[in-house]
Amino acid sequence: MANQGALDALEDIRTSDLSSLRDALAELRVHEIVTLLGRSDSRRRAVLFRLLPKDRALDVFEALEPGLAREL
Repeated sequence: MANQGALDALEDIRTSDLSSLRDALAELRVHEIVTLLGRSDSRRRAVLFRLLPKDRALDVFEALEPGLAREL
């Protein structure tokens, strides 16, 4: 189960604050990032995904629902 407090806090960070977003994403597990991406609008989802390191992005991409993966 995703840490709801961490997900809520990350959602409150403005998309323009890339450093804070990157730091917050680093503390989340893959399934938590997948949950966050599913709750985000398409623009924010793309920003969040692109902030992930390549190896982590691959793990997240593989865990996404096919529709979300296709969108990214």
